[in-house]
Amino acid sequence: MPRYARLVFPNFFYHIINRGQERRNIFLDKSDYLKFLENLLKYKKKFDWIIYCYCLLPNHFHLLIQTRQEPLGRIMKCLLTAYGVWFNKKYGWE
Repeated sequence: MPRYARLVFPNFFYHIINRGQERRNIFLDKSDYLKFLENLLKYKKKFDWIIYCYCLLPNHFHLLIQTRQEPLGRIMKCLLTAYGVWFNKKYGWE
């Protein structure tokens, strides 16, 4: 059953959860966590959104954010693609 369409409004709050494929780890060592945080900061500067808190765990992460004018999908696409490409290249999963 497909999920309902995400509600998208300016200044809306979101609790984002993202897990690794098949619940596999997405952070294997300290440098992985640091790279994700580096990307989080990069896209925080690029797009207009507020990060209230985050929690990074070995196989998933949580973000509590507020969007402004930028759609959530665009922010997450950039953040997750950047990290995924870097992770796959680092571990040779291309």
